[in-house]
Amino acid sequence: MRKAALWAGVPAVAAVTGVALWFTLVPGRSGAG
Repeated sequence: MRKAALWAGVPAVAAVTGVALWFTLVPGRSGAG
């Protein structure tokens, strides 16, 4: 069960972090700027 949660949680955290960094580093493309 713990491995399943890990396999599901790690990619989710990585995706959220990647998207947040993308929106922070590329404001022109994200439209936030």
